[in-house]
Amino acid sequence: MILVKDIPQVPLRTAIFKLLKDGQEHNVYGDVPEDGAFPYITLGAMNFRPVGNKTSVIWQATAAIEVWADGNQKRELNDILNDICILLSYYGQL
Repeated sequence: MILVKDIPQVPLRTAIFKLLKDGQEHNVYGDVPEDGAFPYITLGAMNFRPVGNKTSVIWQATAAIEVWADGNQKRELNDILNDICILLSYYGQL
């Protein structure tokens, strides 16, 4: 039996943060800033569920990527979300 002990939260969160920060021009924060200028991106909750078997440890991970904008920035919001989808689609395949 394999023990479930190493949840890959920190490496995955770090990788997503770096990908978002390097891959587009908007500010990325770990938490909602007190004085952040809209629009910006934060990393929200992450959930991990072991889906392995008796011989391997496999994790299913979900991560919330939150984009914050004011009421007049709907187009910018959609552009940021599109950029995030492209980044994750392209680099998620490597």
